[in-house]
Amino acid sequence: MSETVPSLTSEPPVKFAENRYRVRDPIPHIMVNPRDRKITRANPAALVEYGLTGNETLVGRDVDEILNDRTIKDRKGYLHKIFETTISAARAFSHHKPLSVVNPPEVKIITKSGRKKTVRLFPHLIIKRGKPTVVELGIQDVTKEKRDEALRKTSEILTRDHSLDIILDQTKRLLPNIIDVETANIMFIDKNRIFNMSWGYDGNGQVIEREPSIEKIEDAEPLNQIAKTGKMLVIPDTSQHKGWKDTTRDGELPIKSYVGIPIIVKGKTIGILSANSSHEGFFNEGDGENVFAFGEQLSQAINMSALINDLNRLATTDHLTGLFNRRVFFERLADQFNQARRSNRPISLIMADLDFFKRFNDTFGHPAGDERLEQVARILCDNVRQTDLVARYGGEEFAIILPDTDTAGATTLAQKILQAMRERLPKNNDTDDNPGSTLSIGIASFPTVRVESEQVLLIKADDALYKAKKDGRNQVCIASESPSNNP
Repeated sequence: MSETVPSLTSEPPVKFAENRYRVRDPIPHIMVNPRDRKITRANPAALVEYGLTGNETLVGRDVDEILNDRTIKDRKGYLHKIFETTISAARAFSHHKPLSVVNPPEVKIITKSGRKKTVRLFPHLIIKRGKPTVVELGIQDVTKEKRDEALRKTSEILTRDHSLDIILDQTKRLLPNIIDVETANIMFIDKNRIFNMSWGYDGNGQVIEREPSIEKIEDAEPLNQIAKTGKMLVIPDTSQHKGWKDTTRDGELPIKSYVGIPIIVKGKTIGILSANSSHEGFFNEGDGENVFAFGEQLSQAINMSALINDLNRLATTDHLTGLFNRRVFFERLADQFNQARRSNRPISLIMADLDFFKRFNDTFGHPAGDERLEQVARILCDNVRQTDLVARYGGEEFAIILPDTDTAGATTLAQKILQAMRERLPKNNDTDDNPGSTLSIGIASFPTVRVESEQVLLIKADDALYKAKKDGRNQVCIASESPSNNP
């Protein structure tokens, strides 16, 4: 923040009169005599904000009493400039040209309780009979105003990108704008476990990452309570809270004050956002409301991310089997084939078709047919590598793209799949054809089969599949270099 002395300009007397009574605003507001730094006035909101009750008063106290020693050391020079500017304004004052600050400066302070505040500073003159009788410095607490503004910006930022990783990174960066916090964490709930992402902040508000952990949810009270109720929880002093379990690790500050709010997506609590402090009594219900508002925006952003992912999933996967669909298959086949061709590395394509599937549907019905397709999809996925791609090509036909795999490797996989079909799918009758329980498989491999495009490789694999069907089904056939003869 710039530490230049504020400039002064003239303003109409009526405006000046309004400034005189601004201290009555609901915003915490104090007035200070710049000569002796004593507080001259304070509105009720300021008394509450600085922890005074009953007959206590701020009037007559040194302004430094409500500031932290570190703040005084860091900011005293700047505050002194403001005081001097106020006095100069009084000296320069004339009845015809009252003076005030243009764009009052804002500074960050720390109260004696350790809370960070943003205050707006402005010179203020009280005039009697055309002369400045009292010169004051106005200190207006605009922390809530800044936090409301931060919440608006947070909403814009969190909903700008629907990548969950980016949303979580932005959450870590934006949270200190909403609440004073030393450490924080997000716990994602998975049945009886929680995935704990925790982080802290250095003196400049920069994120300090920590190793994530997996914990049992019953070991994380009172987080379990938030997960069950879906309600915010504020614990000003954890030592006074029954059932509190400190889950901090070695070298971490103990949690003595806590705020936790649920992350709710599609009506279900999927996680918990927590803000932690090592100072007893640090958080109150107001802090909880701030975090809750932030959490609602986080939930909305994650919900939108989930919606986008759902739309992407619908656009790229087969709704019945969960495999990649035909569109993704063609895109990936083109990419993988071009990479293999450029690097002169092998690539194989398997085309597989469920034998006598129409007869299976006619005999057992379409619901059983759908279940059988799902079973076959699971068998295929269970036998391939993570780098391979399994897709539903259409109807009862499946395709598998095998990068960096030659003919021998593809044949071994195909035989393994046929064996898994025999072991995992029961025979439907005593006939030899056993409809819907076997696969016919065709294989085409590059560069064994010399082709110039992925389309021709697909034709070769389809030719081999046709031959496997023609030769009796439930077998593997490897493509040759002969031209396609599939009718």
